[in-house]
Amino acid sequence: LLLGFNADGFAGLLREFFRQGFYPPAFALVRLLGLAAVDLSATTVRIFSVLALFFGVLVIYAICLELDKERGWLAGPIACGATLTVQPLLINSALVMEEAPGLLVSFLFLWVYLRTFGRSTPRRLALASALLLLVFLTKFTYGLATLATAVLLELSWTAGRMPARSGQDARGPTAGVPARLLWLFAPFLLGILIWFAYPGNVRQFLDYVTAQPEEAYLLTLETLLFYPRSIALAQSPAPIFALLTALALLWSLTRWRNVAVRLLLIYFLVGLAMMTLNRPQNPRFIATFVPAAHILTGLMVARMADEPLGNGRTGASRSARTPRTAATARGRIAGLAVVLAIIALSVPNVVERFRRYPAAVNAAYETDPRLNDLARWLQAQIPDGRRFYLVNYWDHFGPQTMAWSLGKEALARDIDGNFSDMLMPGALLSPATPQATQELREDILQSGVSYVVVLEGSPWGSPFWPEYTAALQDRLVVEGENTVNVGGGVEIKVIVYGLVKGD
Repeated sequence: LLLGFNADGFAGLLREFFRQGFYPPAFALVRLLGLAAVDLSATTVRIFSVLALFFGVLVIYAICLELDKERGWLAGPIACGATLTVQPLLINSALVMEEAPGLLVSFLFLWVYLRTFGRSTPRRLALASALLLLVFLTKFTYGLATLATAVLLELSWTAGRMPARSGQDARGPTAGVPARLLWLFAPFLLGILIWFAYPGNVRQFLDYVTAQPEEAYLLTLETLLFYPRSIALAQSPAPIFALLTALALLWSLTRWRNVAVRLLLIYFLVGLAMMTLNRPQNPRFIATFVPAAHILTGLMVARMADEPLGNGRTGASRSARTPRTAATARGRIAGLAVVLAIIALSVPNVVERFRRYPAAVNAAYETDPRLNDLARWLQAQIPDGRRFYLVNYWDHFGPQTMAWSLGKEALARDIDGNFSDMLMPGALLSPATPQATQELREDILQSGVSYVVVLEGSPWGSPFWPEYTAALQDRLVVEGENTVNVGGGVEIKVIVYGLVKGD
């Protein structure tokens, strides 16, 4: 985006914005506004992701206050504290991944959307619609989940004509159902139509949502239990705390008529179901949905702490119901004692988790500064910042990483150009077959590059390069070799090939 703006001003910025159709660029645009005022570096980009986590947690606290005016102050710290123990969220907030920005924009939408049930004005509904578009263009999976949540909630709320119970009575001008739906969905749909009108964006969207791993099957116990188990092991303060999360979900089902509780419950369940069906099987993919369950947990605990002492409503005839009320209070006190015991038992696990962080999460090779040394070595082997074909890349050292490095130098030299023009073509190797080797050969020859870089031993990609080399032996000349230890016990052999031109 910054390169596009540097080259062609606002027109270049818009062009680069719409070109990024596989990973939508909404939050990249937010980062751009900040990067325009500070140093352009990986560190400053990471700061924006960490700030997204910080503000996202503040929004979670605001939602707790909106859910319960009297007990939100207690539910908030519980929900925020549990969210700050979600390891995938913490890790990826510092790796410039979309989990923290997704948390911020998704829950900002949920907060504004929740407030429309208290006062359904066109301004609030239009703001919620704009935020829904922002979520969609931050990451498609988050957008589809929030869109499905809004549709399901509107259907259930409209069909049942249930009163809003978001902690305040409906007041002020309230839009009728048709007007409400128009203001809530029309701005979003208009923005989506503009986005998909750009050539290629529909195809890239379909490629994204249909990308599923071949090795993961849906109707297996491992697939169905993967995300529930990851909540217990990586997204809760401790495995035993997951019992409290499960209890909170059951508690929420008994309060289905409460529109605010229903909103969070639907959002969590839709996200869990969507990721299970899509089968990417990585705990980070539900990191933005789990905090909804933590909010419900905080609300349940806050109410259990308040009601046993008689602060809740006991009915009209207090004298006639005293025995029953006393029994209920004793039951609630016992339940609260169990809940507090679970929280107390979770404390040692939380302390140990943060004591070992980040070694325990096996992310060292993804953040090691020696990756920068590898990038500089490659640039030294390939003159004039030329593009090359990258084989066996991975998330934290891939085509985008090298394009970022080259792009910084281009900006420093005031060279006009677009980021998409600097992206490296690449491939992840699968076991060699005649068809696969022929496809790789054709892709490399048609890419227009002069060099091929192979990373043997990277976290992704099968080590079958010798078989593939045979298909290109008449075109490849070794220009340089290096072995790099990139941290975390990962050692990578790097081979730079020159590509001989020919018919």
